Amino acid sequence: MSQGFADDYNTRYITIHEGLPHNFVDDIHRDSKGFIWMALNGGGVARYDGHDFVTFGPSSSLRKIKSIFATTLSEDKFNRLWTVTDRGLDIIDMEKLSTLAEDDPIFAKLEQGDNPIDISKIDFATSDKNGNMWLHADTIIAKVSFNDDGSIDRVATLTHDPLNVSVLKIKDIEGNGTLWTSINSEIMNIEDQGATITLKPVADCLKLDPHTYVSDFIAKGDNVWISTDLGLYRYDPSANMVKRYVYNPADPKSLSQNFITDLDITADKRLIASTLRGINIYNPINDNFERVGDMPQYDPRAVFNNNFINCVEVDSDRIWFGTEGGGLNKFVPRNIYITDIFHDPNRASSLSDNPVNSIYEDVDGTVWIGTVEGGLNRAHSDMKSFDHFTAENGAITHNSVSAITADRDGRLWVGTWGGGLNVIDRKNPSHRIETINATDDGSLPIGYIGALAYDSINNGIWIGSNLGLYFRDLNTGRITEPFKGAADGVPGTIGTAIDKKGHLWVGSLTGVYDIVLNERKPDGTFTYRHISHKLNDPKS
Repeated sequence: MSQGFADDYNTRYITIHEGLPHNFVDDIHRDSKGFIWMALNGGGVARYDGHDFVTFGPSSSLRKIKSIFATTLSEDKFNRLWTVTDRGLDIIDMEKLSTLAEDDPIFAKLEQGDNPIDISKIDFATSDKNGNMWLHADTIIAKVSFNDDGSIDRVATLTHDPLNVSVLKIKDIEGNGTLWTSINSEIMNIEDQGATITLKPVADCLKLDPHTYVSDFIAKGDNVWISTDLGLYRYDPSANMVKRYVYNPADPKSLSQNFITDLDITADKRLIASTLRGINIYNPINDNFERVGDMPQYDPRAVFNNNFINCVEVDSDRIWFGTEGGGLNKFVPRNIYITDIFHDPNRASSLSDNPVNSIYEDVDGTVWIGTVEGGLNRAHSDMKSFDHFTAENGAITHNSVSAITADRDGRLWVGTWGGGLNVIDRKNPSHRIETINATDDGSLPIGYIGALAYDSINNGIWIGSNLGLYFRDLNTGRITEPFKGAADGVPGTIGTAIDKKGHLWVGSLTGVYDIVLNERKPDGTFTYRHISHKLNDPKS
């Protein structure tokens, strides 16, 4: 069972060693064809197909953009990537993998009109759900709508007061063309009025502290989350209330840092808030957070190769994190969970010893673990604490437990390597019901047991020892050796399994025995076949 968010994923680091042009990732965009695009602060723009990179930068001719310091990426409905750098706007044709020329009609259209836009001052670009592109430059917000051929139909603008912060974020979080932004610490809606656009305060309670930098908005359920450099806000429109979450050094369930860089929602509806100290996963039941990656990178438990997380992109069940020095960190769902369970000499309730010989889960889901020289362990439900049953406390005859099974009457059969077979009460393991260390006539010792299996068809226990294979009939209590002579006693048994057809498979020193449990003969023997290695048969 998963122990936390990071346990659900395997992590891969994609850095300059894998061909990424630069390790500082400012923005990530998964395009409509599934390619991953990155805005690199110092490396231009890169497209990643899972193996190779295509890069755009000022030194390229066909793939030329104005600067290597890229910050924002947004795709329009014509397969073009609107790319913002510290020197303004570039547009990449993602089909041709080339950039639009500076004299393209799109740029000319933006620079015309009553409120012309200086292309070199554009510092943000985003698209809405209706296919419009929104731009910000200096004190201008512009809505760009398109004709069917991809040319610009109309540019509507508004002018706002000079900003108290360097960058303005715009986002269509409701998917209806009404965008959210922050103008001088007040959360506003940008409303489309046809030929014009206007600003309208969202709510009186959404006037934040002066000079607050807003990095993102996201809708989750009935609430809107707002990430800032002063913490995370949750706005409830129905109650007209806002709650602020901040870092508290005394509370490990608080945010790991107040500077929230980005927000996204996983495929299973978990909110991710990234910071420059790892990420935070919101727990709606307890109204708190799980911190992930807030430890130093050199710590062996570290999840990220760099804790400065600039951006998050959820791509179906995969998650991409852009870091400030560690490149791209890719999280892929993990299908297998591994937890280390080991003996801790400083904790009495830990596993009794580390060498493990046998594991058995009974009908109640209780896990029993047999160790070498550590006796028998019964796991608690959390698999972190164990009860110990040893020769010293009288539960078993030897501390090397080599095989475990249970019968239909709830008795646990515990085979040891040197002390024979112990039958104990599963509900009261300290009570030993019986010890078996020889056949009924005492002719063969059963002291060293390598395998046990309960046979529900014949209501008996198969006992595999170093000397042979035996059957204990639970109806009569007799122990027989069904393969004595005919199969040389099946020596050195080291493993058993019963398949769905009712065949018992036994591993031994002389190969594998396939025993048909439904074909028990009157003399107590069984139909079987012996499968072994033959030097003259490469298919054996």
